[in-house]
Amino acid sequence: TTLTITGLQNSLNNYQFRAYVKADCSFSDTTNAAILTVSPIVISLTLSTPSLTVCNGSNVTFTATPSPVISGLALSYNFYKDVAVCSGTTTIGSTTIPTTNTSQLSVGMPIVITSGRGSLSTGTTVASINPGVSFTVSSAPLSILSSGSVLSVLLGQSASANGQSGTFSTTGLTNGNQIKCTVLIGDACAVPQSKISNVLTMSVTPNTKDSLVIATTSNTICSGDNVLFTASPYNQGTSPTYEWF
Repeated sequence: TTLTITGLQNSLNNYQFRAYVKADCSFSDTTNAAILTVSPIVISLTLSTPSLTVCNGSNVTFTATPSPVISGLALSYNFYKDVAVCSGTTTIGSTTIPTTNTSQLSVGMPIVITSGRGSLSTGTTVASINPGVSFTVSSAPLSILSSGSVLSVLLGQSASANGQSGTFSTTGLTNGNQIKCTVLIGDACAVPQSKISNVLTMSVTPNTKDSLVIATTSNTICSGDNVLFTASPYNQGTSPTYEWF
């Protein structure tokens, strides 16, 4: 006879199973113990982008790569921009969150807590800002928010049904934006059920106007003379390429 168990949980690790048999004439026996080993799924998450320095308004793609890649594993990715770090403790019912970095905040911005202790109601937004000191939110925290907790705004989402990487692209970055990703793992054996990536700090350079002027020593020359033309660029970058027509 056989025993089949489906939907194994990590809590069944090291459970012992035996078979008991009883027949006629009062005969019975018990087998030796079979120890069940349940190996948890442990995934790390790495966030990357081709370059941390980009031009203002350029399209930037972020890739969240899980390791190991497990075929058939359902993964849900959330990409966030960190906007503030709590610098003190705010109690239950308070709408004021102390922080020293308010530069990435704006009134009406929806925020969530991505790491650290505390939680906010769904749909919480920034109501007002006291620069460099604190900001208020539209709804009171549901629990105590401790110093060091990171508040973020959701930028985008993606999903993979086969354990593959998740990607997100945006053109709305500003200088100093800190981007990270969390993954929700759709498997009961995953420890933990969610994972947070490394943080990427973006350097966004402003767009500058470029120009090119060509000149020569004289516009009037004799036939067969050697003429030197000089191109004088402005904001040409590090490796300009010239074509003469």
